[in-house]
Amino acid sequence: MAYERYLFQFGDFVFPMKYIKWDSYDNAPGQRQSLDAYTDENGVTHDNALEHSKTEIKFITLPMWQRNWEVLMWNMVRNYINFSARDAMCVYFDFETCQYKTGHFYFDKSFRASANEINGKLRYNEATWTFIEY
Repeated sequence: MAYERYLFQFGDFVFPMKYIKWDSYDNAPGQRQSLDAYTDENGVTHDNALEHSKTEIKFITLPMWQRNWEVLMWNMVRNYINFSARDAMCVYFDFETCQYKTGHFYFDKSFRASANEINGKLRYNEATWTFIEY
């Protein structure tokens, strides 16, 4: 499927491109996983690659006013499958295959938000969003 004017969808929420900082969207598709990989006495690595691979999506949002921030966060939270896990079924554009893929991702706990008060309103600063596939 060709590019359809979005890069990431969390549940049914398509993340608006207008909030994603130019040149910040990064995906690391198909990160392989191994089971019981080891290096033998001759220094040869024996890798038991698993069929399932993981993808990591990362991007930065632009500064925005509180109202816009609340809409983003409301859409994120309402799509959680499990609130404690902060997870959802996601769709992302894979730069390696140039197509959309679907996976079960969680919203990384490293997420931090900061804001400043300007004339009685909150203005959120840039924030880095990371999503990791199960």
